[in-house]
Amino acid sequence: MPRKPKQDPIVCDYFSWYLRQRENGVFYADGRLNKKFKLQKYSLNTRDREEALRRMRRLDLAMAIEAGIADPETNNQSEDIEIAAGWEAYLEFCGRSPILGGVAEGSLRRYELVRDHHVPYCQRMGITLWNDFDRKAFEKYGNWLFSKFAYRTCYVDLTQIKSAVNWMIEEGLLPPSCRIKYFLQKPEGSDTYCYSRAEVRTIIAHCLAIPKLAWLGNIVTGLS
Repeated sequence: MPRKPKQDPIVCDYFSWYLRQRENGVFYADGRLNKKFKLQKYSLNTRDREEALRRMRRLDLAMAIEAGIADPETNNQSEDIEIAAGWEAYLEFCGRSPILGGVAEGSLRRYELVRDHHVPYCQRMGITLWNDFDRKAFEKYGNWLFSKFAYRTCYVDLTQIKSAVNWMIEEGLLPPSCRIKYFLQKPEGSDTYCYSRAEVRTIIAHCLAIPKLAWLGNIVTGLS
């Protein structure tokens, strides 16, 4: 027999939600009781109950628009979330405990690099809000990235920005109209440089000619 919930669900305009709190004090909305619409659990990214309730109602509207039961024109409750603030919330979500689905430390550092490329660019271009980072701005940013970085880096950065936007929409921080629908061509092969045999021989000879680097020459020999 299923266990009876300790608290009653909160009935919003479109769905019913359980307001629950993680061990770290952050509230989340659990919409799994709306089985027809296949809603999941969504972090509200706040430890304040009143703020959590406000964000839950924004989430309720965003999910209703996604499900096609609410008019997108009614979505006037979404936040004007700043670029840096949106990244802060998204990285906090990604950095949660691995048992809760958080990413590995190395992946989180890579996401932070994506932020470090994106935030200064938006500041230079006068884009302060995620609501203004639309498809056209995304395309311009992609062209700028390609002029500065390798193809694979550009692909990772742009893919992660799309993921961040999707997450903010799911959390009710952005309206569904902000979703960036742009196909990205996945890089093929590898852009890792491969040394020629002649270059490897030169490196080894150079290391062995210097007593203090002889150990490195032996390592290069073994690896090659």
